[in-house]
Amino acid sequence: MIHLGMIMRAYEDLSGGHGRQIFYRAERFHARDVFGPSRPSLELAGAHHELRDFSMTGLSALGSSLSPTGQSAGSVPIRLRLDNAVLYEGVARVLREEIGPLGNTVAVQFQDGYLDVRRVLARHHAALLRREIDRSKGEELALVPVEYRQLCSETLFRLRQYRTVTDRFEHRIAEEFGGVVDGEMQEFIHECEEGIIADWRSVWARADAIVRPLRDQPEALAAVKRFTEAVLTPELMGGAIWKRSYEKPLGYPGDFQIMNYVYAWSKLGNSIYERLLHRIGLDVAECIATRMVMVQRAIAEIAAGHPDRETRITSLGSGPACEVINTLKLHRLPGRVAFTLVDQDHQALTHAYEAAHPEILRHGGQASVQCLHTTFSRLLKAGELFGSLPPQDLIYTVGLIDYLTERRARAFVTSLYEQLAPGGLLIVGNMKDTPMSNFWPMEVVTDWSIIYRTEAEMRDLTIEIPVAAEIDIVDDRTGRVTMAYIRKPA
Repeated sequence: MIHLGMIMRAYEDLSGGHGRQIFYRAERFHARDVFGPSRPSLELAGAHHELRDFSMTGLSALGSSLSPTGQSAGSVPIRLRLDNAVLYEGVARVLREEIGPLGNTVAVQFQDGYLDVRRVLARHHAALLRREIDRSKGEELALVPVEYRQLCSETLFRLRQYRTVTDRFEHRIAEEFGGVVDGEMQEFIHECEEGIIADWRSVWARADAIVRPLRDQPEALAAVKRFTEAVLTPELMGGAIWKRSYEKPLGYPGDFQIMNYVYAWSKLGNSIYERLLHRIGLDVAECIATRMVMVQRAIAEIAAGHPDRETRITSLGSGPACEVINTLKLHRLPGRVAFTLVDQDHQALTHAYEAAHPEILRHGGQASVQCLHTTFSRLLKAGELFGSLPPQDLIYTVGLIDYLTERRARAFVTSLYEQLAPGGLLIVGNMKDTPMSNFWPMEVVTDWSIIYRTEAEMRDLTIEIPVAAEIDIVDDRTGRVTMAYIRKPA
């Protein structure tokens, strides 16, 4: 029997590969998707590398150069393991090495066999089970400070109190009032929100004071993270922003949807409790909105400063570009402006362009938006990226250098400065290294790793910029983001 809606096709209608796709390649797997946070360690020629992706015939990794002398590395021993369990061991031939913004990327092909993906996954799963058994013996738990364990226990108890009370409240409303929430009931919800925010900030401050000193103790910090992800993180998953931050559905942290959560500041959730959890997550991420407002003000000032010509503005790692959309939604623009949005996420650019296009039409030629979709590595090569663009009046990137080492961030900032027009402004933002920073809720609770910088470290990123430049370091309203304003002489 053929179901309605089923379309039968002849063999000649079936599509195959096109162009270079006709050359079949073994299926390739991304390490993070397959192994999650427990990626196995990779040794190439005895040096540790970060596994990026793999297939049955080869893999690619990030790490130090295998041929520092510039000569071909040829064949190298390779070992993939988790803890003491060897998942794969053999010899591989180096196909290529490329120096990129995140380090040295190497691609190798197995020489003495192939990687049995099913067997590797089975061994990985068995190693994880052995790890859990070992942890249950208490050695790892001993690395977690007693006061931190107590704090997580108290926090979990307090959160569940909120859940019990609000669930009971919702049940009563449904039973006795038909689900209608009047003024007094709404006041109760408001009191719950104020209460949980105050409780959360107290926990945040205490947790930060305990955890931040462990940043130089990798084993202890890893133990604290695993403890947190087992005890506290699951409770917070009811909040939309916590869930997306931890699960990273697009494969990387801080995607454009998380930014939209913050900009919208909506009460997301199917229950009062879920909405409360989302609200305390927004409290952590508020600095995303405050830094956006700072950039939006700069856009207005820069655009108003060129009444006789078009102002050129570029956003790197633009995400949903809320500051651009807000500017375009003004009844009247401060001046003619051309925006260039650059991002690795096609969905983010689509979202931004679809929101911008109706406003561009409304302004009748006073504004334009072009979107550049590129890889993270190419995004960091400012010279190549800006090769087809005229000098810019404003360049900003407020969530990108958080992922770059000092050397790479400094080179990136310097190269961006070179793309400015005379009198142009470069704005660079970074999460700030400060007491009660975002380190605990992001790094420990949601496994969202970035580099935090002090004001002095932000200034260090500008040391290769000509001394004639005017440089100001300014914090956002929350004090958890620090922004470098670098202006080129006119």
